[in-house]
Amino acid sequence: MNTTGVILTYREYAALPADGRRYEIHEGELSMTAAPSPQHQIVCANLFSVLRMHVKSRQIERFSSPRWTSS
Repeated sequence: MNTTGVILTYREYAALPADGRRYEIHEGELSMTAAPSPQHQIVCANLFSVLRMHVKSRQIERFSSPRWTSS
């Protein structure tokens, strides 16, 4: 919820500096998201490995994005 009354536009968002920070704009309100910690990244990598082994061992068909079908 934007309590400041200031609503940012996409143009203003796009003009933000490329300073390595993760900026997001939601309903006109700018927020900065912290980068994931090393511990978070380790947990994600381990979870991915476990899920990948599970899927491969059961020969489950998998796609990283919706599968294209012709109509």
